[in-house]
Amino acid sequence: MSQILQSPVSFSLKDSLHGPIEFEPPPPEKRSFIPKKRETRRGIQPHWWKKIYNRKAKEIDVHIWDPLMDPVKKEELHQTIKDLKSDLSPDKEGNDSNLMKALLSNDSDLFDIFLDLINKVLELGDIPVEWKNYYISLIEKKSGAIHIESMKDQLRPIAITHEYAKLISKILANRLNRILMENEILTPAQRAFIRNGGTHQCISTLLNILEDMIQKRKRNDKKSFYLVSYDMKKAYDRVQFFSIRPTLERFNLPESFIKYLENTQFSLRACFKTFYGLTEDFSVTNSIRQGDPLAPLIFVLFTDALHEGLKSSPIFTHLDETLKCGYHFLQENLILASLGFADDLTIVADSWEDIFAMHLWVLEFLEIHGGDLNASKTVYLISDAQDNDSRWLPTLDGMQAICPTRSDTPFRYLGIYVNMDLTWEKQISIISLLILDWGSKIGKSGISAMKALETYKTILLPKLDLGLTFATIDQKTLAAWSRKILRYIFRCDHRPTNLLTSMSIEGFSELTNCALISERYWNNHLKEFVYNLNSPTTLAGQSTYARLHSLLNKDQRNGMSLYSIKLTKRYRISRFAEMIQHFRKSQVLIITPPDGIKIAYEHVQSILGIINENKSIHIFTDGSTFPGNNTSGVGIHIEDHQR
Repeated sequence: MSQILQSPVSFSLKDSLHGPIEFEPPPPEKRSFIPKKRETRRGIQPHWWKKIYNRKAKEIDVHIWDPLMDPVKKEELHQTIKDLKSDLSPDKEGNDSNLMKALLSNDSDLFDIFLDLINKVLELGDIPVEWKNYYISLIEKKSGAIHIESMKDQLRPIAITHEYAKLISKILANRLNRILMENEILTPAQRAFIRNGGTHQCISTLLNILEDMIQKRKRNDKKSFYLVSYDMKKAYDRVQFFSIRPTLERFNLPESFIKYLENTQFSLRACFKTFYGLTEDFSVTNSIRQGDPLAPLIFVLFTDALHEGLKSSPIFTHLDETLKCGYHFLQENLILASLGFADDLTIVADSWEDIFAMHLWVLEFLEIHGGDLNASKTVYLISDAQDNDSRWLPTLDGMQAICPTRSDTPFRYLGIYVNMDLTWEKQISIISLLILDWGSKIGKSGISAMKALETYKTILLPKLDLGLTFATIDQKTLAAWSRKILRYIFRCDHRPTNLLTSMSIEGFSELTNCALISERYWNNHLKEFVYNLNSPTTLAGQSTYARLHSLLNKDQRNGMSLYSIKLTKRYRISRFAEMIQHFRKSQVLIITPPDGIKIAYEHVQSILGIINENKSIHIFTDGSTFPGNNTSGVGIHIEDHQR
């Protein structure tokens, strides 16, 4: 990093934490250049700290948190105990959830005593010293993948905390989650550990971005697009105690809750569970405990500042105008900078300046809070990347370079393999291998055809669901998989039957009441699309609307805006038209009231049922409703061409 960045980036970095930048992305002939290691300054407050970490940062009314530390009532405690999952691992004193359910039933004499104890703990803002001791159990991140040379990177530490302390954390976590959802104060980029979140939303949003990129690239093939998918090193373990209070104050949480969290997270002692028993206790000096019900939500609050900062990269305070980093959609004036699911972070941009500024903010945030990147597992794609591309990114220690790869390079994102070109060969091969592996196992097991059919429904299909929901798979491949699955099931019947061997795939599906791969594929796509339409406040919903508005033809009819999906388009959102055409050759029209399209997710099956009955659907925005329901404001019009 030699002067002030003599690269495609046009702004200087004078006001960053580390002073003038000493890094210049190297030209191709200097590809081997490695940036010099710089001195770490973790724990030092940078110039942007007070702007981001203060009680007015998110303009949250403190009174929304009033229910958080209220005394626990009988009904709340009873429901929390009832909802406890069965634990396989008891705490150090031998308590587990099954014992809690047995001893603390609603009519138990111990119930009222324990209720008083919980309320006393909340009043004092601390738990007994004995409850602060726990042990750590190491579990495999991926089954069967442990090697002695890299064991520390292949094991995940799970804290088995005291059962009583865990129950109180569960009550507070339920309250915190409820308040977060009712007030929508979290960044929409983070979708983990909240009741209306999930990996599906992150994947949908990423695919919408990539589809929009493809459309832009067709209009201007000289335009470059950038994507970085980070791998964080031991994200939970690296959260520092000094980061927790500023994070909670940023959300204007009450002092009573912050004190309780500090008292129950600090001054802890732990040990490891080994094959030979428990090790000696040691003091815990940082990290939030995976296994504590509050830990995931605290981590989500912690990453909120990271995601919000990616929109403008706060380290560049000297610029005349605030940066608006991220990917700019063709329509809707929508800009998306990042996607997050717990410690999984992906950033996107449509300029080199933006992606570099965003990356520097990630480095700054991690260094201040004690985090780090795994450079070898971080994926960096550029739509027009070339060999020896000079647009590489520095690592946190300045000793490595994260080099870009081509747009057709597949990477694993939340369980599915995807690339910038949206070619799905890798994911399709994964599905083929899963089917092959399932067929081999049922063949060797000697089970009957009926049991094999049951394993198809309960074991194989759930494994395939993610790929069937998001990948683009042609009908020929889907039919080939269905035939292969049918053969595997028939082979389990040791008495060959002419009826079975001559039965069509469709006949077998109808006889066994078992969905074919192709049916599952279309149903999953339709559910995902309709769910996104019904989630306008999420990034998945916003990006879906943006894609629709860039793909649909607009017309005016009877004072309402009418949009028709072009059947010739090959983008993922337009598959809604293909889906309807798959069920019945139909024309699809979507009518939007001024406040947007609203489709109730729970009625998807009703829609499919009507379509399969070869009936027209006329659902307008003038008060018409779903059959048998009072939900209004829906706009779908389907006419059957066969009539």
